Amino acid sequence: MLGVGPGHGTYPWSMRFLGIDLAWAEGSDARSARDSGVVALDQSGEVVDAGWTNGLGQTQAWIAEFGQADTLLFIDAPLVVDNPSGQRPCERQVGRCHGRWKVSANTTNLQSPRLAGMHLRQRLEALGWRYDDGRSGPPTSARVMSECYPYTTLVGAWELDYSLERPIYKRKPKHLPWAEFRPLRAAACDELITRLGALRLADPPLDPSSHQETSRALSGWCGPVGGIEGRDAGRLAAARAAAASLGGRRPGPCWPGRYGGSRTPASPRSITAITSSR
Repeated sequence: MLGVGPGHGTYPWSMRFLGIDLAWAEGSDARSARDSGVVALDQSGEVVDAGWTNGLGQTQAWIAEFGQADTLLFIDAPLVVDNPSGQRPCERQVGRCHGRWKVSANTTNLQSPRLAGMHLRQRLEALGWRYDDGRSGPPTSARVMSECYPYTTLVGAWELDYSLERPIYKRKPKHLPWAEFRPLRAAACDELITRLGALRLADPPLDPSSHQETSRALSGWCGPVGGIEGRDAGRLAAARAAAASLGGRRPGPCWPGRYGGSRTPASPRSITAITSSR
């Protein structure tokens, strides 16, 4: 999704783009994991596949099915975690850089109970995927994965026009009772999906109508009260945002290293969450 202003052009390399709104908890024998939203895009913006997976096994199998030799995978979940406590540097930076839009990041550390993203990264690296921190710009080849945060894309992509604050399709404002929040969430979800649908005319385009699942969402799938279907539609929208996050298909200044962390003695990787910036 789409850079930080008009005129950045299309992605000049042939890549498949995958986005996953990953369930952070892996589940157990007593309780299954929540579903993860998954979306695959081709370079033209056509949705190749969209739907849900349950658990890391299904998610890994979906990646294997729809990933190609040259694939850029965005995952909305912490991929590299080496801090014993507190927040990762990239999580602090999200709040500093996007707080004006009421966007902040959840705290993740080695004591966190929900580290499915880190475990998925480890599985994929064992299969030859490479983690990329985004500091060198968009990858041009190979199978590459990066961490992203769809909320920062939604407020950072000028095409979506969330210039004042993030849409409230997912997180309930603290001051609102649930009974008041449900219709507001449904309306916000429908509005977000409408704005995503308009990206079929963007440059580069993203066409949700090109696949049955994403096309259904364009027909007011969130419903009047934002119930379980509304939550699923929201996760699918977030996965779609992840798939095209930050100019995944548009090289340019939407790959800002300043939103990342720094290497530590415990980790040779630079821990980043690639985010969009106005």
